[in-house]
Amino acid sequence: EADAVEAEKVEISAPAPSQEDIQPRHEDGGYIQSIADWWNGEEDEDELQGAVQSAPYDSLSDSTRQTLEAFAKKKGLSVEEAYGIISGRAQKLSGGTPDGVDPTTTNSISPATKDKLSSLLQDPPKVERLTASNVPVGPLLGLIGHTEGTDKGDGYNETLGYGAYTGGDVNLVGMTLGEIDKLQTQMLRHPNNKWNSSAIGRYQIIRTTMRKLKTQMGLTDDMTFSPELQDRMAMQLLEGRGLSKWQAGKMSDEQFMAGLSAEWASLPKADGRGTYKNQRVGTSRAGLKGILDKVRGA
Repeated sequence: EADAVEAEKVEISAPAPSQEDIQPRHEDGGYIQSIADWWNGEEDEDELQGAVQSAPYDSLSDSTRQTLEAFAKKKGLSVEEAYGIISGRAQKLSGGTPDGVDPTTTNSISPATKDKLSSLLQDPPKVERLTASNVPVGPLLGLIGHTEGTDKGDGYNETLGYGAYTGGDVNLVGMTLGEIDKLQTQMLRHPNNKWNSSAIGRYQIIRTTMRKLKTQMGLTDDMTFSPELQDRMAMQLLEGRGLSKWQAGKMSDEQFMAGLSAEWASLPKADGRGTYKNQRVGTSRAGLKGILDKVRGA
């Protein structure tokens, strides 16, 4: 938390969630789900490769190219082939008739759904965005902001010790991830940093975890450490601790609470105590359990 956190050398970072662990929910279902399923790697590889159609991608934005490149690499495809899959499916769903597609399958699609598909084609979503936007975890994120002590300070702009190791307040949300890394390095070198920690932002993410998140999420140093990105990072950490498994009933409350406590030292385990020695928790077992019940019932 902002005024007392576990030493960085013993802080535990969340492992990257497996594709089996990530179970985003989609209200639209059907064809929108089929695109999302491919994006999450849930469809048969042979079927996907059979559906590849070459398509130009010179006009794509940098962020879209980065997304396509990451998933093309995972699928063993070229970026053009990956884009061809998305464009072919979107044309099928929005009324187009690429080779081998029966246009009658699109007759019942509403204009609103076609608009969504057109948006997907122009700006394909990342896995973590699909997950975050469909999991109502606002109460849990709010609890973390409270127990870490950041929401009583500058929230997304808060640093360890309320600016004690950064020379005062810092506008974190206006900094790039590259600048954040340099700032965290400076924090670790501060002679008075007895915690040996670089906890930063609303969710008090340390440098070791930050670097792992950048790799897991495909983030680059020129991206801004905005509130939205901080929320996405927190979602990635929640997934790494079993959020989807817990929501699906495949993980008990006690197991999930243990994972949360290992990620955020200010949260208690099921026995009401924290994971780390000499680290106080910011809420009771009942307090955390009440929030989990809200998330489960949302």
